[in-house]
Amino acid sequence: MIAAAWDLAPARQPASVRRAVLAMANADGPADRPLHILDIGCATGCLPDDFRRRDEQAFLAGVDCEPAILRRLRRKSPGMPLARADARALPFPGGAFDIAVLSFILHTLAPDAQQAVLAEALRVSRRLILADYCLAERNLHYPAAGLAFLIERCLGRGHFCAYREFMRQGGLFGLCCRAGLAPERRAAVLGGVGAVLLVRGPARL
Repeated sequence: MIAAAWDLAPARQPASVRRAVLAMANADGPADRPLHILDIGCATGCLPDDFRRRDEQAFLAGVDCEPAILRRLRRKSPGMPLARADARALPFPGGAFDIAVLSFILHTLAPDAQQAVLAEALRVSRRLILADYCLAERNLHYPAAGLAFLIERCLGRGHFCAYREFMRQGGLFGLCCRAGLAPERRAAVLGGVGAVLLVRGPARL
């Protein structure tokens, strides 16, 4: 039931978010080999499906902590490397991927877990694509902000409390600022209350 719901949840992987993620991932990938992409919190494979349609040679892997979600994705995408793991302890060597994607995962976590997940993602990938909520900046954004608030409130007390704290601390831009990550590219999504950011970790010695 949980896994089936992910395929039907438009707030989780809306088309506008997926298009922005795809565009950023393909902006400056390696020219001499296929792109290596890790989807952290992969749900049931919307983003991997998009990448595969764009580039059949891309190497795609996914991580999630829900066994039911992974079972469903294994049936949907046989052959795709999948791992059940905590995003704070990924089962991959350092620098294994060109891009790691975190799409609407960070707002569900406690602040200390957010920082740990970002640090671990940067260990395995030189670039991150982050998609999540941001603060409404203009009057035109307020209706979408109200809808996002209602959706998150319907997902349970613990989830809603994490969302409220995430927004209280500045949403996705606030988190990047605290983590010392400067976005190289950005795109507004969800009527202005979501953002997709491309960030790069510090250069490895």
